[in-house]
Amino acid sequence: MPSISRDVITSKLNDGLDYVASQVLLTTLESTGQVDTILGTNRVVIPSDWNYHRDLFSCDTNLENVQIIGSMEHLKRIVPNFDVDLNEGPVTYLTISGNYIVYCGIPSEVTTLTCGYFTNPTHLENDDDIPACIPLGLQKKVLESYVCHDLWENIEDGIEGRKVNTTYYREQLRLAIEELEDTTEVSQSRKLMYRDYNQWI
Repeated sequence: MPSISRDVITSKLNDGLDYVASQVLLTTLESTGQVDTILGTNRVVIPSDWNYHRDLFSCDTNLENVQIIGSMEHLKRIVPNFDVDLNEGPVTYLTISGNYIVYCGIPSEVTTLTCGYFTNPTHLENDDDIPACIPLGLQKKVLESYVCHDLWENIEDGIEGRKVNTTYYREQLRLAIEELEDTTEVSQSRKLMYRDYNQWI
């Protein structure tokens, strides 16, 4: 269709990359970065050069590993007054809240936290760019189904009855994502489950 320009297609492809990265923990998007604690406070802004996307899965200092907690609410259940008492000590727990890394235990000296996480995928800009975060054999299948689904959803919006093309490409996208999860090396770097041995979880 003449209205679907090359720029539109590129934009949709990049939307597709973002979508895939939000659905599958791809090994190719694993990264590590460092950030220093700040004296007297229990949080620090996530560095912009991390290109952080999701799923902080590990953290260690020079002294010990740190337990990753899934949310602020969960952290407050483990240490109810951590955000009020601001107790000094080694970092024992870590979570993400908005644009901040929040840690429990405030070191008396600046401490470097080395964290593992997943980055945003690199967007395509030129015709020669390759969506390297997706395995070669699945790049076309995953991204083409995403783009076609998105375009047909807009084209068939308002049509009465069954939206044939939208439905078809939605199913193709679902199958492509399943194949990506089932047949490629998805990341095993997931944060360990927090276990409180004093109670059932």
